Amino acid sequence: MLSPIMMIRKYLPVMMACLLSMPALAQEGQSLGDLARKIRDQKEANQRLPAPGPVATPPVVAADAKIKPDLHPDFINDLHAADRYEAAIRELALQEKFEALDQIANEARSTRATFPGSFWKIHLIYAALKEPAGGMQASEADWTQQLGHLQHWKEQKPDSITARVALAWFYNSYGWKARGTGYADSVTQEGWGLLEERAHMARKILEEASTLPAKCPEWFLAMLAVARSEGWESAETNALFEKAAAFDSDYYYYHRTQADSLLPKWGGEEGDVAKFAWTIADRIGGKKGDLMYYQIGSFLNCACDNDRQLNQLSWPRLKQGYAALVELYGTSIFHLNKMAYMASMAGDDDYAKGLFTQIGDNWDKDTWREHDYFIYAKARVEGAPLRRAFAQAQENSRTPEGHLFDETLMASLKKNYQGKLMECMKTTPNYELPMVGLLMRLAQDGSVRQVVMAPFNAPADCFRPQLEKASFPAPPRDDYWVVANMEVKK
Repeated sequence: MLSPIMMIRKYLPVMMACLLSMPALAQEGQSLGDLARKIRDQKEANQRLPAPGPVATPPVVAADAKIKPDLHPDFINDLHAADRYEAAIRELALQEKFEALDQIANEARSTRATFPGSFWKIHLIYAALKEPAGGMQASEADWTQQLGHLQHWKEQKPDSITARVALAWFYNSYGWKARGTGYADSVTQEGWGLLEERAHMARKILEEASTLPAKCPEWFLAMLAVARSEGWESAETNALFEKAAAFDSDYYYYHRTQADSLLPKWGGEEGDVAKFAWTIADRIGGKKGDLMYYQIGSFLNCACDNDRQLNQLSWPRLKQGYAALVELYGTSIFHLNKMAYMASMAGDDDYAKGLFTQIGDNWDKDTWREHDYFIYAKARVEGAPLRRAFAQAQENSRTPEGHLFDETLMASLKKNYQGKLMECMKTTPNYELPMVGLLMRLAQDGSVRQVVMAPFNAPADCFRPQLEKASFPAPPRDDYWVVANMEVKK
């Protein structure tokens, strides 16, 4: 017959799996970024496999079809708040209600209005107007239809800065529609030609708009987009960015765009983004500087190809920036997702756990890309304290005093609690494992501070309260974690 210690060691792997039963634990050695790429690669591979038979083609639905337009959406709790606002703005454009659009934009611009979470209204207005519903996946007919409405607006309201900047934004986006989003070697000559032609048109419209009395912060952002489309030299782009930042240092979209241009995929070097973010944050200073640091980090860090070690950004300063965001603008479900992702990447499990609790199942696709990735990260974070406790129990068991204590504890459990366990087992008639696992934290006097039972269908409601009242032999020290397996006799 196995000794108590041999029994623990024999069933330790089984009970460990039960104690920590959560998705993808076998992949614990992988980073979140590695897992994200693995999930994407697997889905792409699945998409390349031949279909097992005829598959019905789903109907094409406009992106806005399921998004109810709303000029006053709930940014705190609704992940689709920005989509709803943009849908409402886009609907006004499609109906050619240009007077209303100018009024909304002028008010947003003059009051510097933001939604909770620091979403600038004026930026969301242009986000709705620079491309049709569905974005790059929208049909050519949708693109030409929206182009026609924007041209009518410019013709009817020649002094409207909003109409001109929106039209310029649209032409630049329309150029990228023609180019496509693939690598450069996959772009056709026609695609390159149309990008060049439409970006040039966007630049011309912006230059004309610069002569109007009214000024708009989005003018600079649109011109920065044109600079990328036209392939400006870095010195020219940097000069434009400095002018933009001088125009409005709070309009963080400039800084995010400039940081993005420093990524290796655009020719930057590793560490450029981190250096830029720190320099800009220090230049601005105070809470606004910390907030800018967070805005850059939250924009660039997602479950995508830019996620290597948070792009070398400082996690403590990202947290500091998020605290500034909450204080100055309030938070939103979107930013909760962003922070949970970055906390997971940084390995700050305790901080991430609180964020995941607030998020619940309200996960953001733009942040996580895949639901599997969100579920894995959430489960890994929520199980972290348990893994640490189990690892500590293992370490305790390896010491000479720990080995002796295990023998003493098992003898006490068998003498005083084996019968009570078997009584409780009557409440789980379908239980099949030969053991019930216990992970306990004991006080110096042997009293029980915490009990975790495994597996999930063990009679915890019956047996755990009895253990919580137990008094065992004194462990080697206070706050002592120990693991034990109790035999189930059929």
